[in-house]
Amino acid sequence: MRGLLNKRGYTLIETFIILFIVIVILFLYYPEFKKNKHKNNINFIRTTLQSVKRNLEIYYFKKEVNRYPNSKNLEKLFVDLKIENEKRDKFLDLIEIQNSKYITNGDSYTIEVKPKRGKLNKIWTNHSSVKIFTN
Repeated sequence: MRGLLNKRGYTLIETFIILFIVIVILFLYYPEFKKNKHKNNINFIRTTLQSVKRNLEIYYFKKEVNRYPNSKNLEKLFVDLKIENEKRDKFLDLIEIQNSKYITNGDSYTIEVKPKRGKLNKIWTNHSSVKIFTN
């Protein structure tokens, strides 16, 4: 009987100390997790734009008219280039649609994309430009 009384669990103070340590660790690493998530989103936007650029070049050279699609916006461009719906939806969720645009005169094009968080960073291609706003 005496052995059962001497066995005790954690006290309330010990539990609070462990909980406090775990919370402090989470607060220290949370900004790093957010930063990595933001970097992953920017990388997804960049790879999607590279895919769009490649599809635009294919579109340009496969058509007899040698013109880029005359889409009025990015959503229509994704449909014209037959980019997967899941990729398109995720891309459009990550950007500010009203501040992003696709402009073409037929011979060249410009894609301006404004992620929900970011600043201007230009990436120039051979005869076209892709503007990405990033941190």
